[in-house]
Amino acid sequence: MSPIQQMLLGASGGDPGPDIDDVFHVHTYTGNGSNRSFNTGLDFDEHGGMVWNGGRNYEVEDMTAQKARGTVSVNMGFDGNNDSNSTYFKTWDDDGYSIGSDSGGNGYWNKSSKTYVNWGWRNCDNFFKELTFTGNGNSSGQTITHGLGSTPGFIILRGDYGRVACYHKAMGNSKYMFLDSNELQQSLGSGQSWSVGSTTFNAPGAQDLNMNNNAYSVYVFADHSGDTGTFGSSGSKKAIVCASYTGNGNSSGPSVTVGFQPQFLLINSYGGSDPSSGNMWFFDSERGFGKTMNQSKAVEDDQGTNWMSVSSTGFSPTTSNSQVNENNTLYWYVAVAAST
Repeated sequence: MSPIQQMLLGASGGDPGPDIDDVFHVHTYTGNGSNRSFNTGLDFDEHGGMVWNGGRNYEVEDMTAQKARGTVSVNMGFDGNNDSNSTYFKTWDDDGYSIGSDSGGNGYWNKSSKTYVNWGWRNCDNFFKELTFTGNGNSSGQTITHGLGSTPGFIILRGDYGRVACYHKAMGNSKYMFLDSNELQQSLGSGQSWSVGSTTFNAPGAQDLNMNNNAYSVYVFADHSGDTGTFGSSGSKKAIVCASYTGNGNSSGPSVTVGFQPQFLLINSYGGSDPSSGNMWFFDSERGFGKTMNQSKAVEDDQGTNWMSVSSTGFSPTTSNSQVNENNTLYWYVAVAAST
């Protein structure tokens, strides 16, 4: 850093923080059935992280791979499989990652001529952390240290046996959702809670979320809704917001302010009149916000186009479709900034 840069930073009163391009990346590609590497600019080798993968023109369960589990590819969809076969996911590199030939035949990551999108999340304080734990079977749950450095806004918990569940701050500590189905939010048992805090959360004892000796993958996402942004040259920019909005049922949906232009949106309804509308929908700038896909094997644009528009300060649904804008229905979201 030059003396002039140091002087300017000192004058602004802030220390520099990470840049969003160092911790998050959206990557699209066409499968070729051969071992290959991707340079995404994310140093997974040193810091660890997670890659979330979905098929675009191919009906395939979405998958994740995380550094803490080596090359295990975890199925986030309906069939509940995990696979440590290195023909799917191979290495974590200092500038990205590599995948295999996908010779297993399922085509999760690299089937020839099929198109994919990968969302890469690098471990970073006050942004994202991936971790693992082993369930102890305690009915009241188990305290887990998340290491995020701030209070999470969104947590995904997935066991080798059982289902994919999540906490979102919009639902509160007593509710949960299954992400491998379209069910709306449900209540934990009496006396059970996620108890999410700045250093720990509780893996509830209900619904297979703390099964004895079950290995769990955990993905923890920060929330910069308040004055908690630590990104950019001033160390004060927001990079991720976890919050909610209420649909209005119009083609001009509610205007949602997050404080930045998003490059990625994850949206899910959690309370409303239609129990079948609780699918998780992905949007990103790489594919264009007129395109969407969900976790239930639906190919890109399967439900139509032009669902979402973005601005320099947030986003707005541009459809009355119940999946993202049913009147009086509650939707939680995770938004990631395009720049910091």
